[in-house]
Amino acid sequence: FSLMLVQPGGTAHEVVGLRPSDTLDVLYSRAADCAGMLQSNMRLVLNCTPLAPDVSLTLHEAGISHGSCLSLVHCTARIYWRSFIANQYRYSDDCPEEHHERLLLGGDGSCCYVSMNWTEDAAENERRLAWNARFGTYERSDDVVVCSWTKHLRRGLCMAGRLKTRSEWEEQDLDVLAQWSRIRLPDSAEEAKLRAHIVEVVAGRGEENGAGGNLLEEP
Repeated sequence: FSLMLVQPGGTAHEVVGLRPSDTLDVLYSRAADCAGMLQSNMRLVLNCTPLAPDVSLTLHEAGISHGSCLSLVHCTARIYWRSFIANQYRYSDDCPEEHHERLLLGGDGSCCYVSMNWTEDAAENERRLAWNARFGTYERSDDVVVCSWTKHLRRGLCMAGRLKTRSEWEEQDLDVLAQWSRIRLPDSAEEAKLRAHIVEVVAGRGEENGAGGNLLEEP
């Protein structure tokens, strides 16, 4: 059977060759091909109810049949953030004093990952701030984003008493970005297991579980 997808601006796309036994994940894949969008950057809505790309729910079970009309919403960009502060997570002297991250996933397949990292050297009476900006493209596999970085820029700030020293943005070696090539998103099962593990570790040490450390989506 076939159905129609209608975008808010009025643009319509017809999806043909569907079967009642197809899952919502199949529908999302077919809809992405018809609309020329990334599957991770679109949402389908049926009668005001958002549909997730479920691999177990069939179109028949979701109430979708021949002639159904669904709304297609294009999400142009999604932003995720994560942060923590040292006095909550300082397990060693090498831990940063404060850390903030932002991950932007563009609707065109581009991505940008920015981090800000404060560290303190009590012996030298210095505080150092490092900015890192990474640019590239991404593909989403379930709840994991796989990034291919093409550029890495870095700049710093050193504060010693009243003296401030700034550096200009400098391009960095891409080899150091290997650890950032696979990023778990908030609804990832792996991320949930990691959160549970952190809570157990913190509880076992008798420490308070402070805010931060989890990758969250900004509204």
